Amino acid sequence: MKKRILIVFMCGMLILSFSSSIYAISNVDESQKTTKVDEELLQPVFSIKKINKEYISKSSLSAITDVVYKESIVIDGNNLELYPTFADLKSSIESIKKETGDILSYIKTSYKLDDFSVDTCAEYENVVNDVGGDVYTDAELSRQLSLLNEFFDIYENSAKNKEIEERQNGINENIKNITSEEIQLDPVKIKSEIDEFNENEDKLKELLPYNTNATKLVEDIQSEILDSVSESSTQTGLKVSTYTRDITAGVNYAKKYANNYNTSYASFKGKGGDCTNFVSQIRKTMGCPFDYKYNTIHYGNKGTKKVIDNNKSWFYKTSSNYSVPWVRAAAYSKHFAVKSKYTDFKEFTANATKGTFIGCDWEGDGDCNHMAFVTSGERSADKGKYKNYYNIQIAQHSNEYCAWISDKENGWESIKTNHKNAVFLIVNSTRSY
Repeated sequence: MKKRILIVFMCGMLILSFSSSIYAISNVDESQKTTKVDEELLQPVFSIKKINKEYISKSSLSAITDVVYKESIVIDGNNLELYPTFADLKSSIESIKKETGDILSYIKTSYKLDDFSVDTCAEYENVVNDVGGDVYTDAELSRQLSLLNEFFDIYENSAKNKEIEERQNGINENIKNITSEEIQLDPVKIKSEIDEFNENEDKLKELLPYNTNATKLVEDIQSEILDSVSESSTQTGLKVSTYTRDITAGVNYAKKYANNYNTSYASFKGKGGDCTNFVSQIRKTMGCPFDYKYNTIHYGNKGTKKVIDNNKSWFYKTSSNYSVPWVRAAAYSKHFAVKSKYTDFKEFTANATKGTFIGCDWEGDGDCNHMAFVTSGERSADKGKYKNYYNIQIAQHSNEYCAWISDKENGWESIKTNHKNAVFLIVNSTRSY
């Protein structure tokens, strides 16, 4: 990979710099401006491959409908599966309706929705994370709700895979443009292409499953390309910053607002769930600074303007001005990075200490679905008392509580029962971006 990237960029990029010297291009002899690039070197670094591979899962969902890998992403020769999807969506919807009729009826009545169908899937998905309360006291409704959550975990993957394909197409186009003779000789266009390349690469890293090596491969390509452009460039966006956590402040905030929403922030109940909004508030209270990432809009010779990228930033200003990682579990976990993952609940709780941000991937498909915060490690009186876990205290929204795993309202112990393929996550607590 490195050899190819370097050859491609050395064909013209030595004339480039992000300093004022870039404008000296006009003084270069015509014969030195460009070099013909071997067509073989311009083959796409990324490509999407159609596949048909069984998705092996122990989940209840896999017992009633077929889930498969339909696509993989090829990154510089490495073939990695994308998110699993339904073999046939309409057939899967009919299967889930038969198995979860009671909870679908409950949701339809409670939220005044039309019948569950292909057309209304998104509406049901927006509210399913808010269902709770008396549902969890009814064993059958609770079982059906868990199955419905698994359904939506797979349902949303088609849209993610589509966006991944669009981003990788954009990156391939960026690389092609950056190596073209016309754009190499235009400092405004080359800067615009590199900005767009960075945007597409950063978004692709956020979209890819956390449980593959895909993100690391993308980062390697991004670093190599940008290093080839300019050794002194600071635009890679790959630096990691940390902050000093005030765990006590975070714990106090979590306990105070677990059951009573802080009205200084909007509630996202009925809009995909409030769990990550709550976790972001805790992180901010602990001292983590807002993280702003920018896109550069180019106006030709009239200059440029920087605008905040809501998909790559982490911030909250108002109920209508906030970033995606502030409110969405998958984006949050990828923004701050998954530190460790576990399939064994006891091992997970042994490592989830006070001040830890935790998450869960219901279906184990590589995308986080729920976030929470640990307000206390195991009580000394509980050591050895519980066979299947260490009794930690967890604060969360949707459903709202601050409770020990042993408490009735805490549902973490039953996750593996209801989601056999679930993966538990610990998200970095000290990274600010």
